[in-house]
Amino acid sequence: MTKEQRIEAIEKELAILKQECREEEFEFFPQEGDKAYYINSLGMIEETTISKTHHRIVYKTGREAARARDIDIAKDKLRQIIEWKNNGWKPDLEDEEISKYCFYKYRNNINIDHFYIAKHQPSWLYMKDKQTAEWILDNYRDLVETVLGE
Repeated sequence: MTKEQRIEAIEKELAILKQECREEEFEFFPQEGDKAYYINSLGMIEETTISKTHHRIVYKTGREAARARDIDIAKDKLRQIIEWKNNGWKPDLEDEEISKYCFYKYRNNINIDHFYIAKHQPSWLYMKDKQTAEWILDNYRDLVETVLGE
């Protein structure tokens, strides 16, 4: 096959792909008139209808909204526990000489490791030593799992 024939074949394939993309319908959410769910100021899930003046974070289902709420609550609890166990220690994310410990998920397992360059997780999720991280994981695994995702 010559270069010209290859180019022609690629151009034909590209034209087919472009046509397929045009044929696909994209449904954007939310649109005016859609039913959606949001978390009110008391943490309750409420249903709403989207209007032009709607300015809330919304979810397609009540279940999605409840999951988002549960993750936010777990983050707040875990943040407070880590602050308490760190006893005033805060990570210096720029200091590459000091090790910082945090949780991470790999192949559905929660692990603890140390990092010198700590930009893998939010700063509040780092602990001063491995013993602190192990204690938190032993006692609050459910919160760690919720925060890191299923």
